[in-house]
Amino acid sequence: MDVSPGKTIEVCADAPTPEGFVITDTQWNPTRCGYPKNKADNVKVIQRIP
Repeated sequence: MDVSPGKTIEVCADAPTPEGFVITDTQWNPTRCGYPKNKADNVKVIQRIP
């Protein structure tokens, strides 16, 4: 994954966290990652570590 160190990206919560990244936040988005009906975190924000 071509992401500069320190930058963040959002991925589906059930996706594996790539090596070299840490999870910095989670959130619920009703229009992403399968259009969930239940309000539960379905997106995670990951950051590339330097």
